[in-house]
Amino acid sequence: MVMKNKLTYALLMLFSLLSSTLVAQTDQYLHCGNPAITDPHLTDPEVKKATDQLELFTKEWIASPQHHQRQQYIIPMVFHIVHEYGVENISDAQVLDEMAILNKDYNLANSDTANIIPEFKNIAANIGITFKLAQLDPQGRCTNGIDRIPSLQTNVGTDLSKLNDWPHDRYLNVWVVKTMANGIAGYAYYPGSVMFPGGDKIDGVIILQDYIGSSGTSQPLHEHALSHEIGHWLNLEHPWGNTNAPGVACGDDNVSDTPYTKGWDHCPNPGAAAICVPGVIENYQNFMDYSYCSCMFTQGQKDRMLAALNSTISGRINLWSDANLALTGVDGSSPALCQLIPDFNANHYFVCAGGSVTFFDHSYNGIVSSRQWTFSNATPATSTAANPTVTFNSPGWQTITLAVTNASGTVSLTRQSYISVGAGTGSVIGLSEETFEDATEVSDNWTTVNYDNDAHTWKRTTDAWLSGQASMMYDNFDNTFGEKDDLISPSYNLSGLSAPLFYNFRYIGSSQLFQSADIKDALRIYVSNNCGLTWSLVKTIVGAPLVNGGGYHAGYFYARPWDNWTGVSIPLTAYAGQANVRVKFEYTPGSGTNHFYLDNMNLGPFATDVTSPAAAQNGLTVYPNPLQGGMATVSVQMDQTMTGTLLLEDITGRQLQSVFQGTLMAGVQQFNLSLNGLPSGIYFLHLRTAGGNRVIKLIQP
Repeated sequence: MVMKNKLTYALLMLFSLLSSTLVAQTDQYLHCGNPAITDPHLTDPEVKKATDQLELFTKEWIASPQHHQRQQYIIPMVFHIVHEYGVENISDAQVLDEMAILNKDYNLANSDTANIIPEFKNIAANIGITFKLAQLDPQGRCTNGIDRIPSLQTNVGTDLSKLNDWPHDRYLNVWVVKTMANGIAGYAYYPGSVMFPGGDKIDGVIILQDYIGSSGTSQPLHEHALSHEIGHWLNLEHPWGNTNAPGVACGDDNVSDTPYTKGWDHCPNPGAAAICVPGVIENYQNFMDYSYCSCMFTQGQKDRMLAALNSTISGRINLWSDANLALTGVDGSSPALCQLIPDFNANHYFVCAGGSVTFFDHSYNGIVSSRQWTFSNATPATSTAANPTVTFNSPGWQTITLAVTNASGTVSLTRQSYISVGAGTGSVIGLSEETFEDATEVSDNWTTVNYDNDAHTWKRTTDAWLSGQASMMYDNFDNTFGEKDDLISPSYNLSGLSAPLFYNFRYIGSSQLFQSADIKDALRIYVSNNCGLTWSLVKTIVGAPLVNGGGYHAGYFYARPWDNWTGVSIPLTAYAGQANVRVKFEYTPGSGTNHFYLDNMNLGPFATDVTSPAAAQNGLTVYPNPLQGGMATVSVQMDQTMTGTLLLEDITGRQLQSVFQGTLMAGVQQFNLSLNGLPSGIYFLHLRTAGGNRVIKLIQP
C-alpha cells in the first residue's frame, strides 16, 4: 500500500454458481449455475469445436481398456486470495483444511462415506486425484501455493476478479473472494468452455471465502463446495443436466451410472427419492447435486473426469505430467521453507497530529518468526508487535517500514508517504477557487487515492478544461467495474467564515454506452472536519446524469468550455467556522466507461449551480457563459421599475466593475459585459435592487 503526498497518491488496499438462499432443513444450499457462465461461450466456434472434440474423446477414452492403468494423478494448485485486508483474507490454516477435504473427497476417504445409502455403495468411486499446493511459482520461486492479492475486485466476484493467474496448463487456479455477483458463491468453467482468446486467463475456480474448508470463516455445511466446482472444471455436469434449475425437470448428465433426476435442494428420505423413474432412487448424495448431504462421486463420473485429465483440451493433460510436477515443485524437490513476502495495512490513513493508528502485519508465504516496525515521527518509533498502535506527532506524510524474518532470512517493505497527518488548521484560509492551472499547487495540495494502483486514477490534465487550460480528469476510459478512486481537496480553514457557505464545482463526463439505463457509474462527495479520519456523505450522482454533458463517445472524450458542463453546489453552512475541512470525490466506474472531468471549484457564500452556455438566475441571464473573447450580453428582466446596481465581483466578493447603476425599467434590458484584461477564472455578477439580490456565476476561459 503506497501513499504519496502528490497527485499520484496510491492506496493499494486493499459459473457452476453457489447461492446462499435459505431452503429446507439446511442453513444454505448449493446453488450452482455453471451453464449461465459457460453456455454463452458456445457461440464461439472454437469453444463449440473444443467441446465437441472433448465429448468424442471422452467416449473413446472410456471405451479403451487402457484408461484404468494409471491409479493416481497429482494436480498442482494455487489459491489466489483476493482481499481488502478483511475476513476474506483467510488464513493459511483454512486453505490447508480445504486441501485435506479435497483429497479425502477425491480419494473416497471422507468420513461421511459411511452415510452413503446401499443403492450407491458399490459405485462410490475413488477418483484417484491428489491435489497439492504448488511449491514453485511460474518464475520458479519458492511459494507455499497461497498467493495474496489486495484488490477491491474481491467485492466483484466475476472473471474481472481473477487476478494474477498462473498458467492454467500448469496449475489449477482457485480465486477466493469476499463477494460475488448476484448472490452467488462460486463458479468454474468446463474444459472446452475456455477455448476462446483469453480463456486461459480465467480457467479455474472462483469461490467465496466462506465456502473454503470447514473452519475459519467457513463451516462444515460448505466443506464440499470446492469439490463440486472442481467437478465442473473436470467436465462434470449436474446430475440432472446442464442447467441451474434443480427440481424442475428430469434430466441426465452424460454419465451412465447416475440415474435420471430433477436434482435436490435438500436431503430427502431415500424412499421419497424415486421421482423421475419409478422405483429408481436418485443419487441425491452426489457431490454435483445441491442436497448438502453430498458425499460421493460415481464410477461413471470418475471415468469422465479422468478423460478430461487425459485430453489436450485446455491443457489438463499437462498438469499431472512428471515434468510439470517438477516445475511446480510438488514432486518433493522444492525448498521446504520460502522467503516471506511482507505486507501490511492500517486502520486509518488520515489522522490529525496527535492521532493514533493501528497497523496489521499481513506478511505471507510462510510463518513470521519475528518482525520489526519503523515509523517516522511517531511514538513509539519502532515496534516488534504484530499489530502495533502508534501516535503520530507531526503534520506531514509519514513513512512506514516492516521487516519480517523466518529461517530463510529477513525481508522488508517500506511505504513512503503512507500516512497523512494533518495540522490542526487547514492550509487554505477563507474563500477560495481552483481551476487546476498551477501544476505544482495541485500536486502539493490535492491527493488521489488509487485503490488498485493502476492506470485509472485522478490526474491533472491540459487536454480538457472549462476555464484556463487545465482540469482534473478521472482517467476512466475502459475502466473496470468494481474499482474506486478518490480525489481529496486541500484542507480548508473556514474559521473566519460564517453562513451561508457553498462548495461549487462543474463536471462533465461521457460514456461508450448508447443506453442511459446501462450507465452505472457513480460519483459520491464526502466532507471531513477531522483531517480525513472520518467522512460524511453529502451528495451522490449516479448513472446517466454523470454523462449528460459529454454523451456518447466511442473514443477518448476530451471536454471543452463550450460543452455542457453541469454545475453542482454543496452546502457547507454546517462547517462554517471550523478550522479543518476537506472534500472528497469518490468515483466508482460502471461498464463502457469514458473520461470524467472536474473544474472551476470554488468555496464561497453563493450557490452557483448554473448551466451553460446561457446562464440564468431569477431573471438574470448571461450569454455566452463561459464568455467568448471576454465578452457577453447580460439580460435583466424586471417585474416593475426600481433602482438597482449591477456589479462584477471576484470570488472573494471584491467589486471589480460597475456594469450598471440607476433605474431598471419593467421588462427586459440588456447590457454589454467585458472581462477583457481579467485573468481566467470564476467571477460573479451581482444584481442588487429593493426587491432583493440576484447572483450569477461567470466563467472567463
